[in-house]
Amino acid sequence: MMSSESPFDQLDYPLDYEFKAFGPNHDDFNLALVDALKEVVTVSQHALRVRASSNSKHRCVTILVRVTSRKHLEQIYHQIHGVEGLRYLL
Repeated sequence: MMSSESPFDQLDYPLDYEFKAFGPNHDDFNLALVDALKEVVTVSQHALRVRASSNSKHRCVTILVRVTSRKHLEQIYHQIHGVEGLRYLL
C-alpha cells in the first residue's frame, strides 16, 4: 500500500527553503514576487538572486525564505503561483 504522506511532511521545520521562479526578464517580475510573498513571509532583498536566460528573454529569481511548517510552505507556493508572468516554479 502506498503512503499518502508528502515529501514536505518529511522536512524538519522550521527551515530555510529556496524557491526558483522563472518569468519575464524585467524588474517588475522581481517586485511582483516580493509583493506576493510579503503576505505570508518576510523577504529581504538580500534573499533574492537573479539570473537572466542566455537569450535574455526570461529570468530565474531564486528566493531564500524561512519556512515554519508545511502549511506555511503551501501558502508560499500559492502566493508565488499568483504572480503574473510566472512561467515555472521549483
